[in-house]
Amino acid sequence: MAVVLSKQGRTFASRPRAREVFGEALASPGASAVTIDASDVYMSPSFIAETLVILVKEMGFRRVVVRGARDHPAQVTQHLAEKFGFADRVEVEQPALPTT
Repeated sequence: MAVVLSKQGRTFASRPRAREVFGEALASPGASAVTIDASDVYMSPSFIAETLVILVKEMGFRRVVVRGARDHPAQVTQHLAEKFGFADRVEVEQPALPTT
């Protein structure tokens, strides 16, 4: 399953926004992995934190891949995954894709 954030805007800066984006839309039975395309968007630390909680803790995804995040959000994602105990389930693919 894949989610392309840029289709829903360019700035993702709050916990409520994470609930909007990932709420019930991803509730597919049997899905174990999700890829988030974060190319060409800004994600705040609070958005990232809530996203990880929703996807890993609440929805039970076994694998969450964040692809194309800028340097700082990528570092924040890795840090929060470790802090929350999700490091074995969250992967950050770098570098961010070049914008055209």
